[in-house]
Amino acid sequence: MPIYAAVVLIGAARFMESSLMLNFNVALLVLAIVICGYVLFGGLKGVMYTDALQGSIMFVGMLILLVFIYWVLGGITEANTALTNMAHLYPPDALAEGGTGWTSFPKLGTPFWWSLVTTTIMGVGIGALAQPQLAVRFMTVKSDKELHRSLLIGAIFIFVMTGSAYVVGSLCNVYFYQNFGQIAIDYVGGNMNSIIPTFISTALPEWFVYIFLLSLLAAAMSTLSSQYHTQGTSLGHDIVDAFKFRGHSEGYTDEILFYNKWVLK
Repeated sequence: MPIYAAVVLIGAARFMESSLMLNFNVALLVLAIVICGYVLFGGLKGVMYTDALQGSIMFVGMLILLVFIYWVLGGITEANTALTNMAHLYPPDALAEGGTGWTSFPKLGTPFWWSLVTTTIMGVGIGALAQPQLAVRFMTVKSDKELHRSLLIGAIFIFVMTGSAYVVGSLCNVYFYQNFGQIAIDYVGGNMNSIIPTFISTALPEWFVYIFLLSLLAAAMSTLSSQYHTQGTSLGHDIVDAFKFRGHSEGYTDEILFYNKWVLK
C-alpha cells in the first residue's frame, strides 16, 4: 500500500504540475499536507465525508463526458455501429494476441482474453472491492440493512465510473478517425494515458476541461486519503499495539518469575 499510495501521489502531483503550472516538489508537498491534515484531524469520518464530495464530483464529470461523446458522434446506436465497423483498423499487435475489435470479445484462451478476464473483469470488477481501504468501510456499517441499501448506490457509481471510462476510451477511436483520419492510439503517438485527455482538450468546451481536471484530482485525493487512513490504522493497531502488548506481557512474565524465585523461596 505505501507503494500504491506513492504512485497515486506522484501522479496527482504531476497532474498539478502540468495543469496548474506548479513546481513538482511544491505540488507534492501541498497535496501531502492537505490530505494528511484532514485525515489526521477528521479520522475515518473526515475521509468518508471528503470521499462523498470527491465521489460526487467524479460521478458528475464522468457522466457529462459519457453523454457528450455520444452527442458528438450522433447518438448511441450511430456511435457504437461506427466503432463496430472499424474492426479492420484494430491495432495489429492486439489482433495477433487474440483481439477481434473494440465491440467484440477476444478469442477464447488467447493472451488478450486472459489479460482482459484476469485484469479488467476480475481485477477491477471483483478485486477492487477487496482492497483494504474499502474493506474498512464495510466494517463501519451498523447492520446489514445499511449494506443492502448501499448496493444500489454503489452499483450505479461503479457502473458510471468504470463503464464511462471504457466506453469513452473506445469511442475516441471513432472521433479521431472521423476528424483526423487516425485511430486514437496513433493520434496520441502510442501513449494510451493521453487518449481521453486529448479528446477532452480537442472536442470539449474549455469549461469542461476544468471540471474533468477537478475530477481527476478528486479521484487521486479520495484514493490517497483512504490509503493514508488504512495504513495509519494498520501501523497503529497491527504493529505498534502488538509490540506494546508483547512488551507488557513479557514484563509481566518476568515479574512472576522474579516473585516465584525470590519472594516465595
